[in-house]
Amino acid sequence: MSLKSLNRFTRFAFFILIVLTLAISATWAQQISNVKEVKLANGLTVLLKENHAAPVFTAQIWFKVGSRNEHTGITGISHMLEHMLFNSSKNYKKGEITRIIRERGGIENAATWTDFTYYWQLLSSEHLELSLKTLAERVGNALLLEDEFQKERTVVLSELEGKQNDPDWLLYESLWATAFMAHPYQWPTIGWQSDVQNIDISQLRTYYKTYYHPNNATLVLVGDFNTDNALQLVKKYFGGKPAGKLPRPAYTTEPPQRGRRTVEVRREGNAERVELGYHIPSLTDEDTYPLMVLDQVMSGGKSSRLYQALVETQLATSAWSNAGSRRDPALFMFGATARQGVTAEALEKAILEQIEKIKAAPPTAEEMQAAKNQLEAYFVFQNDSVSDQGEQLGYYNTLATWQYGENIIPKIKAVTPEQVQAVAQKYFTDDNLTVGRFIPVNQARQQATNGAGPLHTAKSREQKTGSSESLFLGNAPKTSYLGQSNLSTELKRVPRQVGASAASATSKSQSSTLIRPHREVLPNGITVIVHENHSNPTVAVAGNLKAGSYFDPPGKKGVASLTANMLSRGTNKRTALEIAREIDFVGATIGTSAGVESADFNARALTKDLPLVMDILSDELRNANFPQDQFERAKGEMLSNLEQSKELPEARAFRAFYNSVFPAGHPYHELTFEQAQAELQAITRDDLVSFHKKYYRPDTMIIVIAGDVTAAEAIDLVKRYFGDWQASGPKPEINIPNIEPQKEPVRIVIPMADKSEVNVVFGHALGVRRSDPDFYAVRIMNQILGGAGALASLLGEDIRERQGLAYDVYSTFDATLGAGPWYAALGTNPKNADKAIESLKRDIQEFKAKGATKRQYEQAREFIIGVFPIALETNAGIARMLLNAEFYGLGMDYLANYAKIYRSVTLEQVNAAARKYLHPEAATLVIAGPYQESK
Repeated sequence: MSLKSLNRFTRFAFFILIVLTLAISATWAQQISNVKEVKLANGLTVLLKENHAAPVFTAQIWFKVGSRNEHTGITGISHMLEHMLFNSSKNYKKGEITRIIRERGGIENAATWTDFTYYWQLLSSEHLELSLKTLAERVGNALLLEDEFQKERTVVLSELEGKQNDPDWLLYESLWATAFMAHPYQWPTIGWQSDVQNIDISQLRTYYKTYYHPNNATLVLVGDFNTDNALQLVKKYFGGKPAGKLPRPAYTTEPPQRGRRTVEVRREGNAERVELGYHIPSLTDEDTYPLMVLDQVMSGGKSSRLYQALVETQLATSAWSNAGSRRDPALFMFGATARQGVTAEALEKAILEQIEKIKAAPPTAEEMQAAKNQLEAYFVFQNDSVSDQGEQLGYYNTLATWQYGENIIPKIKAVTPEQVQAVAQKYFTDDNLTVGRFIPVNQARQQATNGAGPLHTAKSREQKTGSSESLFLGNAPKTSYLGQSNLSTELKRVPRQVGASAASATSKSQSSTLIRPHREVLPNGITVIVHENHSNPTVAVAGNLKAGSYFDPPGKKGVASLTANMLSRGTNKRTALEIAREIDFVGATIGTSAGVESADFNARALTKDLPLVMDILSDELRNANFPQDQFERAKGEMLSNLEQSKELPEARAFRAFYNSVFPAGHPYHELTFEQAQAELQAITRDDLVSFHKKYYRPDTMIIVIAGDVTAAEAIDLVKRYFGDWQASGPKPEINIPNIEPQKEPVRIVIPMADKSEVNVVFGHALGVRRSDPDFYAVRIMNQILGGAGALASLLGEDIRERQGLAYDVYSTFDATLGAGPWYAALGTNPKNADKAIESLKRDIQEFKAKGATKRQYEQAREFIIGVFPIALETNAGIARMLLNAEFYGLGMDYLANYAKIYRSVTLEQVNAAARKYLHPEAATLVIAGPYQESK
C-alpha cells in the first residue's frame, strides 16, 4: 500500500473508530441491562432475557460438567451421557421429546465440551411451557436403560470414527494430548476409543447422579416471552427438583512446561499441516483481554499478519490463531494448512517469525483499532440471534459469571499495544511451546486412483438400493469467544437436521412485517428487496447474479468460481490489501462465491458501516481487475484445495456420485480429480476478464438488505453505488436439461484403508425442479424418509436409533432451476457397512411400496410449516429466504402463502411422489473408506 493510501486509510480509520466506539458502547449497555437473574431454592440459576424481534425463543440448560471432570478409564463419559439423555426418561419414551418438538416446528440438540454440557431448544414463542416441561426431563429423570446404552455406544463410536477421518482432528487431538501431561484437557471430549468401548451402565448412572443437579446448572431463556410468566413456568417444572451433593471440584493442575514438545501424525493425506500451542491462563485471568486482541491482530481477516505472511505468500491455503480461553489454563493456538509442495516445517518457521515480530514490537495503532472494532462488532452481531445470546449467557455463567460478559467490551477497549506485546513475550516462549505436524503418507497410492475416486466400478442387477444427501453445516466465524476453537474440533459433531435448514412457512405468532418486504426493480434491471428490523444495529446483505458454472467455457470448469474468488483481490480503485483493511477495520464481512446457477454474494455490517460495505461490494462486483499475481495465488489455492479434498471419504464419495449420475457435459456433472485439475490449470486471467465482462451485469442481479435500515435508505444506497451500472449484450438464460432415470444399479467402491469410517452415498437423478408442482409433495415425502436427519426420520429411527449402525444418516434432494438428484448418506464402522447399506436399501424400498402413514405425513408437514420463525431468527436468515423466493420466481406473497401451500398437499400426493420419484432398484451406490468387499 502506498504512503498516500495509508494516510488516507489512517484518517478514515480514526474517524470511524470514534463514531463506532460511541455507538457500540450504547448498544452493548442496552443489551446487557435487561438480563434478569433468579436463583431457585434448589440452587438452579435462571437467566431470562426478553427479545421480541422475532416470535421465537431459545431454552437452554447448562451443566457444569464436561471432559475436565473425567479420568482415565471413563474419558468420553460426559459426551456419552449427553447422547443417552435423548433416550427414555421418566415421562417420555425414547425419541418422543424430539418428535414432539419437531411436530411444533422446533429443533433441539446438545453439545459437550471440556467445561460444560448443554441442551437447547429453539421454538416459536407459543411453545414455552412445552419446552420447559421437556427440558426439565434432563434433570434427574433419565432412565439410562442398558439396551439403549449399548445401541448408543455404537452410535458414539461411529461419531468418533468419523472424526478420525479428518486430518485436522487427528492433529488437534494429538497436540493437546502432548501439551498436557496431568490435566484432563489432555483427552478429547469424545474420549479415547478404548474407554468409550468399555464404559458400563453403572458408571454412566453414577456419573449422572453425581453432576446432573439443579445446583450444578444454569437455565437460560432468551426471546419472545414475558419474564414473569416464564419464571412461573420455570418454578413449576424445575422448582421441585431436589438439590444434590456435588463432588469435590476437580483439582489437578498442569505443571509448568519446561521445554518444547513435538508430535507428528503420519496418516494418509494430501497436505501437510502444523499446529502450535502455548499454555495460557484461564478465562478469568486479566491477561485474557490482551490475548483476545492479539488473536485478532494475528488472524482477524485477510489484512491480518498470518494471512498476509502465509496465504498471500503462497505457503498456506489457510492460517489461523485462536485464543479460546477455558475454565482452567489452556492453549493459545496457531495453525496452517500447506499448499501443495510446502512442508509443515516451512509453515512452522513462517508462523514463528510472525510470533517473534509481535514479541519484538507492539501492534500498530491501526492494528489495535481494527482488532478492537472486530471484537466489539462480534459481540453486537451476537444479538441478532436469540440462540447466540443464550449461548453467551450460559457459557459465561458456567465458566465464570454471566456478568463477566458485561466487562468484555470495556476491558478490550482498555487494552494497550504494550499489553499485547507483553502477553506475547510472557507466554510465547520456546519452553512453553508444543508443536504438532501432520505428515501425509501413501500419497502416491491415493493419487493413482481414478479421479472420481473408485478403483473399480461395477454395474449390478441388484433390486434393492438406497440414497443419501449431504447438508453441510455452515462454518463458524473465525473467532468465537465462547471458548470454542475455530476448527470446531472440540464441540461434538451435531447430526444433521435437514428439514430445518430450508424451512420457510408462516406460523400463528409470525409478525406481519415478516411477509411484507419492500421490492423494487431499478431502471437497469437490479431487483432490490428490503426487510426492516430495527431491534439491533446490524444489517445483512444477500444477493446473486446469473454467473455460475453453468456458463463456464468448455474445457475450463472453474472459471465462474475463480472469478467470484477474485472479486476481493483487487479492483480499479483498491488493491486486495486495501479492501481487506477497510472491511476488517470495522468488523464487517463480505463474501463471494459461485455455484452452478449463480454467483452469490453476502455481507454483514453494523448499521453505520452499511454505506462502506455497499461501496466496496459494488467496487468488487463492477470493477474487479484480476491482477495477474493474485490470479496465480487464487488458482494455486483452488488446486491445493482440490488435492486436500481427496483426504476425506465423504468428499470423494460425493464427487464420484455426481460424476456417475450426471453425464459429462451436464451442469451438475462433477469431473474426476484429474479432469478438474487439468481444466483448472488451463484457465487464464483473460478467461476471467471475459467471463466477468459478459456475466456480471445488473439485469440478472438480485440484492436483499435486511436489518436496521429503512427501505428508502437501502434503495438510495443501491442506486448510489449500482444505479449507473448498465448491461450490454444478450441477457444470460439458464436451461438445465433433465436426466432420464438410470436403468440399472451402479456400484462404486473407493478404498481408503487408512481411514476409520466408511461413508456411503446412495441415490439417483430425481427429475424435479423447484418450479414443478410436485416439489411440495416431494419435500414432505423426503422429510418423512430421511430429511429430518438422524434423530427424527424413518432412516434415522431404524439405522441409528433401533440398530445403532450410524451416528448420522439422512436424505435430501436438489431441486433448483434444474432437476438435481435425490440421495441418502450415512457414515458407519467398516464392520457394519454392509448391514447399514442393506438396511438403507430396504427402508427406502419399503417406504416406496407402503408409503407414509397419516401421522408421519402430518408430523412432517407441520414441522416444515412451524419451523419458519426459526429460519427467520437472524437478519441473514431473512435475507437468504427472500433471495431464494425471488430467484426461483416464487413471488413476495410466497411467504404469506407458505403454510397454505403445504397444507394443500395431501397424503395421497406424498405417497404418489414416493412411488414416482424413488428408484432404489436402479440407483448409484458409492462406498468410500476402509471398506472390503464381502467374500
